[in-house]
Amino acid sequence: MNSPSNPSNNKGSIAAFGTFILFSVFILILLVLILFSAGAYRSAVRGEQENFNLRTAGAYLTTKFHQYDTKNDITLETFHGLDALCFHETIDGQSFRTYIYHHDHSLKELFTTENSNIMPEAGTSIADLEAFQIEGSGSGFFRITMRDENGVCSRLVLHNGISE
Repeated sequence: MNSPSNPSNNKGSIAAFGTFILFSVFILILLVLILFSAGAYRSAVRGEQENFNLRTAGAYLTTKFHQYDTKNDITLETFHGLDALCFHETIDGQSFRTYIYHHDHSLKELFTTENSNIMPEAGTSIADLEAFQIEGSGSGFFRITMRDENGVCSRLVLHNGISE
């Protein structure tokens, strides 16, 4: 029978203790890796979210300008006291307007008939923006400045596609 003072029993205890230490170090390394990975993931997602609204608004406006590429289809107008881009079109002989404007911290779009008296609240929200400014020039260029809720600005210069 092996007694507690038997050297072969001590070797087994030391081997078991060594295995436990090695396993514990492995688990600790895994936990540290998981924590660092979660932090990196959070940081990447935050960066994506910070730029999402500006990228969405910029891509949307650029696409809208490409869709309306004939003379006088795009104008700068006042819509219920708000500066708005106005896209004009005729469908089956009836005139329609699409307004893009800033209201309640959102860039909004509203498609309506030409003489409609619809309110800005009815527009569909495109992106959350803190500010949206439009400046037009006589040569068909529109300078657009957008700022998101984090204070990050984006500027676009878009043209209606018509050479004058």
